[in-house]
Amino acid sequence: MKIAVSSQGNGPDATMDDRFGRAPFLLIFDSGPGTWEYIDNSESCAAAHGAGIQTAQRVVDRKVEAVVTGHCGPKALSVLEKAGIEVYVGYSGPAVDAAKTVAAGTAEKKKREPAAVVADRAGVQEKGMKTIAIPVVGGILSPHFGHCETFEFFTIAEDGKGVAKRNTVPAPDHQPGLLPGWLAERGAEVIIAGGMGDRAAQLFAQAGVEVITGAPNDAPDKIVEDYLSGALETGQNACDH
Repeated sequence: MKIAVSSQGNGPDATMDDRFGRAPFLLIFDSGPGTWEYIDNSESCAAAHGAGIQTAQRVVDRKVEAVVTGHCGPKALSVLEKAGIEVYVGYSGPAVDAAKTVAAGTAEKKKREPAAVVADRAGVQEKGMKTIAIPVVGGILSPHFGHCETFEFFTIAEDGKGVAKRNTVPAPDHQPGLLPGWLAERGAEVIIAGGMGDRAAQLFAQAGVEVITGAPNDAPDKIVEDYLSGALETGQNACDH
């Protein structure tokens, strides 16, 4: 069994880090051969947004079966649970003790919190209330996803037939790879864009966010209306990189 532990150091005697997404290191204990390895998580530590999702994906890529940490945010928890990874929160102390407790099957199950519970406590959108984000420039859909002025967030009613809430959020300064995590942290579940690069699309896929490209340069409310009615017509991805 491969178990990942959020840690302040790169060895099993290190103290656990309370944070999952911004832990400096992730220690991986393989209970079969009893071996240890570590992941340098400094890239996520320095990330402006989306650290939890990035860290979760690193764990998924290493085929880990369980995670032990102090706290895990709802977005990261969702990524881990979708991959079938057990998540134990509320732990502290030596990393080696936490890993071996899970490996022995004596970890307290009550310390594992479903993503839905964490999301509810954090105020993340409830299930059934889908949120769509659209990049906008000059009042219409931006032809290039990464160079918009604002993002329009539309929260769809539970019956899927209308908009329950709309919110305008200024886009952050352009940085490669920033927007997927930034939007996912704000609850976006569907992105409708004109064009999007392959790297951004991959990051959205890792975060479980649906991407629709080739949308027309219409007003965002018209795009959402067409999406809900099934009348949204899309063409080719307007981005060629």
